[in-house]
Amino acid sequence: MKKVMPVFVACHTFGWTVAMVDSFTAHFPKMRLLAIDNNPYKHQKVQSLFYHKNDGSWNKLCDAEREFINTHPQIDVLPIYKTDPVIHALPYHGEALDHAVRWLKNNKIDVMVILEPDCFIAGRKWMKQLLEPIAQGYWMSHGTKTPTNRSYPCGSAWLVDKIQCSMDPFIWKDKISCEEVYKIVNYPQHIRDIHKDPMYYSKPSPKVELFNAYGWDTSQRCWFEMAIQGKAKYVGGEEPLPTSVNPVGRLIDLHHHWGGSKIKRYPDRDIFKLI
Repeated sequence: MKKVMPVFVACHTFGWTVAMVDSFTAHFPKMRLLAIDNNPYKHQKVQSLFYHKNDGSWNKLCDAEREFINTHPQIDVLPIYKTDPVIHALPYHGEALDHAVRWLKNNKIDVMVILEPDCFIAGRKWMKQLLEPIAQGYWMSHGTKTPTNRSYPCGSAWLVDKIQCSMDPFIWKDKISCEEVYKIVNYPQHIRDIHKDPMYYSKPSPKVELFNAYGWDTSQRCWFEMAIQGKAKYVGGEEPLPTSVNPVGRLIDLHHHWGGSKIKRYPDRDIFKLI
């Protein structure tokens, strides 16, 4: 029996984290969670990254979230170690997951399941969907993808000892051949989709423009390395989801609110009543 551990990154997501953990433990009362604590500390200056919803500075909710995950009986906490006591550049989601992968390897966990705080768990079927391909010999499985076939991290399962590269965002241009990418990703459609995106017309910086064209988001490089070997399995179906990022597919009983924590720090509890 493989040891399975869901993980999530806590970063300015107090209300969402509480709601997600409550819904998870209601259906998985004996399964432990790993929380990566990516919240800043009080009096710490923060060098924020462009995708964060605010300047990333400490507030009281950071301490509330830290206290919640550290006192919850079903959660193990992995803090992001601060290399500087004053200035802390908030890691990307992928870099935080890299810390989790090392922890899981050291603690002999076989399978990592990636969740995000803006999820709501309504049952157990989604876990079975993700773990069945792992039992069949695949190295990863995922329940949502981009219209161009790339995986999304939330709602995915990974054989920990098969993760051989960083989960951080990655520029593949000049590192992987176009021919290899085209075998897996519908790249021409990706370029067309960029031109349809309203953000394209906001004249992004050359760095952002490069990432839009040749960048892979969190975990997508790891997914590609497995997919090109026939070891990644998509299990989510072909139903488009009506969100701003236009994902395809969903897992049964796992509801992801797609950027919910970027919009507001607390979820509307009424949202969960509608599911």
